[in-house]
Amino acid sequence: PGGAVGKIAPDEILARFAIAAVFWKSGQTKIEGLAIALVNGDFQLGLPRLSDSALALFSKGKDPSGTGRSLVLIGEVYLKRRNTEQAIDHYRQAISVFRNPENKQGLADACYHLASAFSQTAQKDSALYYAEKAMAYAEQFRFPKNLRDVSGILYELYAEKGRYKEALQMHELYKTMSDSLGIQNEVRKAVREQIRIDFENQQALKKAEQDKKDAVTVEEKRKQ
Repeated sequence: PGGAVGKIAPDEILARFAIAAVFWKSGQTKIEGLAIALVNGDFQLGLPRLSDSALALFSKGKDPSGTGRSLVLIGEVYLKRRNTEQAIDHYRQAISVFRNPENKQGLADACYHLASAFSQTAQKDSALYYAEKAMAYAEQFRFPKNLRDVSGILYELYAEKGRYKEALQMHELYKTMSDSLGIQNEVRKAVREQIRIDFENQQALKKAEQDKKDAVTVEEKRKQ
């Protein structure tokens, strides 16, 4: 049931693509509103709205983690469109999904996004509540990106409430995690560059060996 993309906002296309990618990975290649090519993961959009059927399929138990990730992605789209109410609703749904079975990294991410949404409203206490829950989950597995994101919003919320000692602690954690992620990125870049150089060297050696063989073949034919 694929179709023309039509007038769809870039953010919505991005969210659909993310959902499509999860479906493609799980082997689900055809659902209402999405048509996914199994070979390369390409997809077409059939409906002018976010596909509720995608979430319905996940919620049947095929992939709870995929359900949660999709809900967070759709929440982000709503938040960018300044539809805070819908964003909050989707983040709450994601938290419920990530609780059963418990997915601590998913919970940390969903609570962080919910805190971010509440921080854009007058409900600062709710923002702080979910930000602190996100930090509690993030600290259990010390994933740098989650710790960086959550400490960043906690710094702002603590500062607004005059809790400057805690705000300073969050600022220091934010800087430490940002530096850690920067180092990790540099290491990954260095590894990728080394792999590229090694590959090019191997290709050059293979070409040189083949050139020698070709030269010998040409010489033997010339002597015949």
